[in-house]
Amino acid sequence: MNTFFRFALVLVVCCSGAGVSHAHHGGAMAFAIPLTGIQIDGKLGDWPEEMVEYPILNHQQAYGPTDIDAEDLTASADLSPSFMVGFDARESLLYLAVRVRDDALFVSSANQWSTDACEVFVNGRHDDGVAMQYVMCPPGGSYGDVIRSAAPGANPNLRDGDITTTRTRGMVGREGDVTVYEWGIELFDQYPDSPTALAVGTTVGFDVVAVDKDGERENSAWVCWAPFGVRKDRNGGLLGDLVLIESAAVLGTIAGQVTRPNDGSPWSGIEVYMRDRKGKMWGRVATGEDGGYRIKLPAGTYYLSVAQAEGREPIAVDLQAGEEIEGVDFAPSLISITGRVTFPNGSPRARVDILVEAEEGG
Repeated sequence: MNTFFRFALVLVVCCSGAGVSHAHHGGAMAFAIPLTGIQIDGKLGDWPEEMVEYPILNHQQAYGPTDIDAEDLTASADLSPSFMVGFDARESLLYLAVRVRDDALFVSSANQWSTDACEVFVNGRHDDGVAMQYVMCPPGGSYGDVIRSAAPGANPNLRDGDITTTRTRGMVGREGDVTVYEWGIELFDQYPDSPTALAVGTTVGFDVVAVDKDGERENSAWVCWAPFGVRKDRNGGLLGDLVLIESAAVLGTIAGQVTRPNDGSPWSGIEVYMRDRKGKMWGRVATGEDGGYRIKLPAGTYYLSVAQAEGREPIAVDLQAGEEIEGVDFAPSLISITGRVTFPNGSPRARVDILVEAEEGG
């Protein structure tokens, strides 16, 4: 059975013995394992059962308000996107399977704001330069002239390029309310002359986006995996990190729960931080509706904390390959906020109401 992380994963790890390079992009990290025999047909029966499935959760109203703004995208019937990823070193192809549970398929060839679609951003150099943006729509769909493609009728397609000069291919399938975007993607250090060699230990810049359009008058939801940012094709630093590993067996799991200090109820939307021995921030993971979090990452030593427990000693965790560590829990105390209200000239101002609002989940 596939392992599905129900919580937003944003992390960068410092690990030993796993052959994984340090990440420096937007904070999200996923792991690709070697795959062979994958047929790009929009069906996933030839994908291994042990694949890790990552949720795609970062929705920030890129095209305006939508009907999923308050939805839990790990369980919403309207939109619940996720992906699995692997690679074939011999073929130098990245294999990507994106599953989108979507109650209403909407297809148009007008432009990028008018159709369901899947976008993939890749940067083989793993730097802050430009990234390639591949786009695939359900049959009949297209981004039109907006992406300035040299092959306007192609599907999948390539923004500001000619996809026929790459070995990238893709196929869309749909069964019931689930749309599958299956990809074989060629990466480049420098497009189109220098393809990226894929090997264990390589880290590339990567992001995947689910685009959901529900109707002519509805704004599209543009939901990315890595931290939110627009025009990712112009800035590889906005991508996440995709690390190529030897097998899923090198990964371990850390899991726990954050509860509220007043009544012990689950505390959602709280970020659990990971730091190294010197206190440098390496990443964060947000809790789900049940206050839980679950992280799958290579063997190493991690120091976990939450902002709401500032000043307390972090929890040290030594994770081994294949190990699952449960119960790394937090029950942080409430924090105090102090300040001073003044007139523009700096003199104290009395009897002023102070309104404190928490972000969702805070």
